[in-house]
Amino acid sequence: MKGRIAMSKSKSNKALLLKRVEFELTQRMQMHFPWGRIPPDVLATWNGCPADVLTEKLFEMFSVSRLAKVENTDSILRRLYANKEITVAGRKVEVYELVKDADYATMYGSLGVPLENLWMTKLQREAFCKEHYYKLCKNGRTFFLHKKDEEKPATPENLVVAHVGVDSDGLGVNVYRFEGDDEWRAECQRRLVSPQL
Repeated sequence: MKGRIAMSKSKSNKALLLKRVEFELTQRMQMHFPWGRIPPDVLATWNGCPADVLTEKLFEMFSVSRLAKVENTDSILRRLYANKEITVAGRKVEVYELVKDADYATMYGSLGVPLENLWMTKLQREAFCKEHYYKLCKNGRTFFLHKKDEEKPATPENLVVAHVGVDSDGLGVNVYRFEGDDEWRAECQRRLVSPQL
């Protein structure tokens, strides 16, 4: 990425020149994702793409407030990427950020639909992590609601929440009971992925 930025300053190719805001965003990306933290396929996609495409990706990653949709000031969750369609394994999904401390029941309850409409399969989670890696929370965890037994109803006893975290070794997954009363802190900017409502 650094080499590409240096090359883009060449006077012979003005189409690749980065504006100050674009350059600052690439610096933020380099600080936020140290070497080895972005999957090679994502880097390959970005490498050599036009400045306007790169800028769109960077704004998508770092200017979430520009894309966020807050329903009201009492919201527990803020929807991210509201103007983008996100599809995983043929299913549309939405990404939210926790803006107030909450437990699982409060988080998922704030979406206003039955739990039966909010769970995802493990394969959908894995596809999301691979195809939309840069939408995962980098400061904390990203939550995915799963059924223990997909044939049974989505009752609190039959639900678990998978936490996907990004660290220097790649992705890590921990699974917690939905019924737990732990309150998760909003300051870590945790995210939640659910099927489109």
